[in-house]
Amino acid sequence: MKKHKLFILTIIFLSIAFIQPQAYAQLTSNDWALKINAEREDNKPYVKIGLANDAYTLSNPPEPMGFKCHITLKSISDHISLNSDIRKNGNSMHEWLLAVNPHGASPPYETSCLIHWNPNELGPGQLKMTDLSGNTLIDNMKTISSYSVSSSSNQYVFFKLKYQEISLLDLINNIQILAGFKTSSHSDTDSNGIIDLKDIICMIMTVAGQ
Repeated sequence: MKKHKLFILTIIFLSIAFIQPQAYAQLTSNDWALKINAEREDNKPYVKIGLANDAYTLSNPPEPMGFKCHITLKSISDHISLNSDIRKNGNSMHEWLLAVNPHGASPPYETSCLIHWNPNELGPGQLKMTDLSGNTLIDNMKTISSYSVSSSSNQYVFFKLKYQEISLLDLINNIQILAGFKTSSHSDTDSNGIIDLKDIICMIMTVAGQ
């Protein structure tokens, strides 16, 4: 047990040394905005999600004539199409409804468009993409920068974007659990039902902005 706790203390010190100075600034200011682009041939629409001290939304104009792909955010309450949906800081979890039309006004055969983003624009938490049934498509959008969407009709494909903040306090909390000082946590990052070293490493990388 003593060796185990010594190992955990070593992890704590390495974690503190590993976290870059700019990551501490991120932890005190959780403002971020992620631009998600859709691209097919010469069509390159985009949307923005994020967090800020002041929330705001911007409406999305209708699809242009002859469009080849389109992307929009849908208001969860009334399904209004939005170009930007920036939420107010303060909640640890947020969810956006993303709609992508990879087909547009093309003839009725399967077409694809690529949605892509810059992972460095994400905040200090974890953003997951699922389908409407909750099945995970991308577990952590910081580890990948694109996703292909296909359809054979002029219909939108819907996704949920689920953001959970991960703070330095969460990291410390999980290290204490792994050391045996605590017995529960909400930050089981790999959803396997236990807090293990993999969770700690994941949180170190997230807080460090990697």
